[in-house]
Amino acid sequence: MTVTALLRKAAPIALLCLFPSTPAVAQGVGAIGGTVQDVTGGALPGVTVTLSNPGTIGGNQQTVTDERGAYQFARLVPGSTYTVQAGLAGFGTATRDRIVVNADFTTRLDLTLQVGEVAETVTVSGASPLVDTTAALKQTVLETETLGRLPTGRDLWTAARLVPGVVMVTSAGSSASGGYDVGGTGSLLQSTAIVHGSQVTENRYYVDGFNVTQDASPGLAGSYFDTSMFQELNLRTGNAQAEIEWGGVAYNMVTKTGTNVVRGSLFYTGTHHALQANNVTPVLRQQLLATVPARVLQANPNLEPSPKILTSYDLE
Repeated sequence: MTVTALLRKAAPIALLCLFPSTPAVAQGVGAIGGTVQDVTGGALPGVTVTLSNPGTIGGNQQTVTDERGAYQFARLVPGSTYTVQAGLAGFGTATRDRIVVNADFTTRLDLTLQVGEVAETVTVSGASPLVDTTAALKQTVLETETLGRLPTGRDLWTAARLVPGVVMVTSAGSSASGGYDVGGTGSLLQSTAIVHGSQVTENRYYVDGFNVTQDASPGLAGSYFDTSMFQELNLRTGNAQAEIEWGGVAYNMVTKTGTNVVRGSLFYTGTHHALQANNVTPVLRQQLLATVPARVLQANPNLEPSPKILTSYDLE
């Protein structure tokens, strides 16, 4: 084999080593981590920590705290609820339930063990911490239940308008629309967003951390998504991970898991002319009718110089 042929075969392998694939970065997953200590605040190494969520992929795990009393469960399914239990010989058992995990977010959970029998269990129920102390990522998490209760459209761009700092604009030379979708008249047309002075082309779309942005039109989604298929919508607007090289709005859509939960949805929206408002004053009406040819007014004596919605509905 010649040197040239050898280089041709080795070049693709070298490129793969230099540029690893995006899914290996493990974007779009969550984590739970913290420390276990005694009542005096001292770290407890060797504590068995158990994570449980029956029916969820990776929902049942077990680990042991290190010399600093620290533990972590990584690559957890976002939008799921977990229970964490810690136990050590000579100490009681501490349990924390209803821990919600979000994408690209590490839930900090510190546990304290009381001196006593293992049979003694202290269970704490409460809301999950809202601040990720392990990262500076700035993101807004919108669950499907939250989006379903809001009087807004059922698309990604309507949801983006709820995020502080995000401004909807019109992209020059693009078919995407900007501004605000009043009353759903946009009909799921893509909008473009900027944050902190970013460019429209810097926006990115992900499904479970996988990039689905258009190649031909950077900054636009490759398809139109049904928000009912997602457990939550994460919108990253600043301090993204090192592997994210763009400064725009990043939409990360987390799909629902299967498990044994029966789910279903029915969505209906519609309107007609009886629900349409009219802001044409009598004076403005006369001015508008003055521009209409006389033969048109003769054929349509009851002509109203304003658009009317006959009927519009959508059933999903």
